[in-house]
Amino acid sequence: MEELFAGACSELGGDGNYVALTTLREHAPVKMHFMKTLLKLPWQEETLAIYFQSRSDNWDFNEKLPGVRLRSELTKAIEITNREKRRTAQLPGDLYTAVLKAGNPAAAAGVISSAREAELAALPIDTFEALMTTLDKPPDPPNPADMIGTAQFPIALAGFVNAQVKVLAAIPASLEKAGKGLSQLMEYFKMIAKFGGAQANQRVAVQRIQTLKELCETAAVLILDKSFVPLSPKAIYVLCEVAPPHVAALAISTLSDQGDQEAVSACASHFQKIPVPVLEGLPQDTLVRLAVASTKSKAVAQEVLGRVAKAAGATLGVWSMDDVAKLLMAVAKAKAGSDSEEVISLYGRAAEAVAGKLQSVSDTQLIKVVLALSKVASMKDFLEAAAEEAVTRMPKITPQQLLFLTQGFLPLGAGHASLTKMFDFWSLIPDETPGHLSANQFAKLAQLAAPVAPNCSAFWVTLGRCILAGKGSLTDAGKASLEAAFPDGSGPGFPDKDQVLAIFSKAKESVKDRDDKKRTSRSREKESRTKESEKDARDDRGAKDRDEKKRSRSREKGRRADDRGREDRRKGDERRSRSRSRDKRKRSRSRSRRRR
Repeated sequence: MEELFAGACSELGGDGNYVALTTLREHAPVKMHFMKTLLKLPWQEETLAIYFQSRSDNWDFNEKLPGVRLRSELTKAIEITNREKRRTAQLPGDLYTAVLKAGNPAAAAGVISSAREAELAALPIDTFEALMTTLDKPPDPPNPADMIGTAQFPIALAGFVNAQVKVLAAIPASLEKAGKGLSQLMEYFKMIAKFGGAQANQRVAVQRIQTLKELCETAAVLILDKSFVPLSPKAIYVLCEVAPPHVAALAISTLSDQGDQEAVSACASHFQKIPVPVLEGLPQDTLVRLAVASTKSKAVAQEVLGRVAKAAGATLGVWSMDDVAKLLMAVAKAKAGSDSEEVISLYGRAAEAVAGKLQSVSDTQLIKVVLALSKVASMKDFLEAAAEEAVTRMPKITPQQLLFLTQGFLPLGAGHASLTKMFDFWSLIPDETPGHLSANQFAKLAQLAAPVAPNCSAFWVTLGRCILAGKGSLTDAGKASLEAAFPDGSGPGFPDKDQVLAIFSKAKESVKDRDDKKRTSRSREKESRTKESEKDARDDRGAKDRDEKKRSRSREKGRRADDRGREDRRKGDERRSRSRSRDKRKRSRSRSRRRR
């Protein structure tokens, strides 16, 4: 496709001038290629625009025309030089000082309005954060009575607007000079989107859109960088809301490591807003990235996989075979939607695209395609053709590759001639070099082949020998594969079967012994804890009894003390009563004596 458009542009004068998209899609070779290869009319302008925008390394797209021209090597060299100049530009000391000294918005606008663009771009990025706050809103108009006979305010307002436009235009270069990452870029993205407010001057609004587009393209570059650090779904959501489709698609592909939270679904749902015909213009790598993201996140898969499959299926005829293989493997492993109508249609188109190129595909590509399509019942004809090709490659491919191919062709059944040849080839593995496979891989092969090819005796003789040769390195996973291949001792028969069964039988006994020991240990621990609990309970009861006895003795002492107190009070009352009686008798006798 790239060669087609490059040749068409050159013929139409696109080496130096822009070629209108309408002219390009009406070009006879373009029409013929689309009809012959993709069986459809050339893309509409919107899809062509996305195609060229998303490949800015080779194409210079003019959105106003809209048109496109080839980006020459000289142009690329000039752009690289200019970027390097921006990154290494010296701080403009005088301008920086003047900006710092500006005491009010009018003064700051005057400094910025008269500054050169190259100097503005060399200012520290945090300076622009302050300037956006200072110049966010134009000054209020003065009292009309004060404006009689003067035109100063319109002039001042024009200068203020000019300063706003210059600030917006310089931010991308300043961010590039500062080497800011995607998270910092998104912070400025949000500030720029609000700069000037809803009632911003038209020039400011236009420049704001242009600056946001530049930042979107920068974001795409940063996402593709190997050192990319994933953003939060909230930040991705902001980018998806305003970014062109090719940038939004890239941003959504980064959500794979964010899990299946609701915010991920909300971000990925932006993909549903892009028309499928437009998605056809996306780079193959972007569609593959989205498919790979679907293998890690169900939320992403639910929103994007069907549309990815539909868009890729429409252009699969011009895909590289490597990308076809990667896409099919990712789609087959997706966490949701891998059995959808769009995916099944993609499988059919892929089979058509690969079937005519089987002899030219690499071994790795063949393996990926076969494994992806082996689970689709309607792909049997393709699998048969691929199996015939694989048989011719057996002497040259590695045992690991043959293992994957055998796995992929198992749905054909042991009665199929090509699969029978594969099992026969396995039986020829020499004793001294058991296929260069690990014991675990041989055990996995046994698990895969047991239900399909139980009667391939020569194969099982060799496989049993290879398993026994490496039994010392079998892990628990390998032993589990053997147990699955020979449940309860059933399965294919061969001379060394009893020894093979003993491997996982001993493992089961060993596991049982370990489990028994664990259970015994847990039982003893439980018994010990029970005894300790009982002892603690007895100690607690003894302590409670002692405390109760102490309290009882204390209460008894208290009662005795109370009784003694009551007795003492009673005796005191009696003594006082007797004393009063004596006094009364004395007074009576005294009165009698006086009367006499």
